[in-house]
Amino acid sequence: MDLGHPVRAVVPSLDGPVLTALAKLTVPMSGREVARLVGTASPAGVQRVLTRLVGEGVVTVERRRNAACYSVNRNHLALPTVEVLAHLRRELLHRIEELIRSWAVPVETAAVFGSLARGRAR
Repeated sequence: MDLGHPVRAVVPSLDGPVLTALAKLTVPMSGREVARLVGTASPAGVQRVLTRLVGEGVVTVERRRNAACYSVNRNHLALPTVEVLAHLRRELLHRIEELIRSWAVPVETAAVFGSLARGRAR
């Protein structure tokens, strides 16, 4: 599983990274800003996904200063699933921490490193 983009395990299209980026936002962002967060797609590609997701009701759009700003629809039935997928890396780290705490011998230091620490593990 690609822990840099874990949503791709179940949503291999650009929809997955776009939904992941939106699920982590606390304020609406323009399509270009969302594309910058996704990092691996063109603004035009991200815009096509955003437009489709608005049509599906998973994403909402509002006008702000000559730009359309997007956010995930917090009332959508699918949102809990989207959030679980968006935070799989955090869940993995939480489970590692719980496992270490369960050991009989106390651990003074534990660390992740390399691609997992950088959020790029594949």
